[in-house]
Amino acid sequence: MVEIASAKVVHTTAVGAQPEGVTVSPEGTSLYVTSEEDSEIDVVSLPPFALVARIKVDARPRGIVFTRDGKRAFVSCEQGAAVDVIDAARKVRSGRIAISGQGVKPMGLALSADGRTLFASTGRGGSVAVIDTASLRVERVIPAVGARPWGIAVSNDGTRLYTANGNSDDVSIVDLQAGRVTAKVRAGNLPWGIAVSPQR
Repeated sequence: MVEIASAKVVHTTAVGAQPEGVTVSPEGTSLYVTSEEDSEIDVVSLPPFALVARIKVDARPRGIVFTRDGKRAFVSCEQGAAVDVIDAARKVRSGRIAISGQGVKPMGLALSADGRTLFASTGRGGSVAVIDTASLRVERVIPAVGARPWGIAVSNDGTRLYTANGNSDDVSIVDLQAGRVTAKVRAGNLPWGIAVSPQR
């Protein structure tokens, strides 16, 4: 854990091998960490920074996003070609959303403002899966968004989606109503992550 003011490490907690995604639960009491090598989610209490649970998920988990109420979390599993669903109260896997398509390797996740829709970038699949969070089904797939899209974010007004495409050094802007890329912006070398600043 790093103290922002001093930029110093103030605590270290051992988790699984190859930790990748790190997400704080909405209520701020737990830290969820993906362990790629162990195919698990490690849950760390905040504080006292103790490892309190290990949740088995599909192969090579990457990203985590919570529903607004904190009751569920979604985990992208690269080698499992799926998004796993976590029951946050019981700290167990409660479901799995398979994503079909050639080369699909789920990577980045983003939730719509109303929490009804989950977006998952598919890495080498070059697409974005649009998932209904109530039925836990893939509603549609937006194809050809970029070369290996990974990081993903939704605009504040909910009309656009942004994907960071590492292999083509750009960011795609996707019109969600039309379901297609409307522009691409150069973004330096190997952009893998992206974030949208909140409205003030």
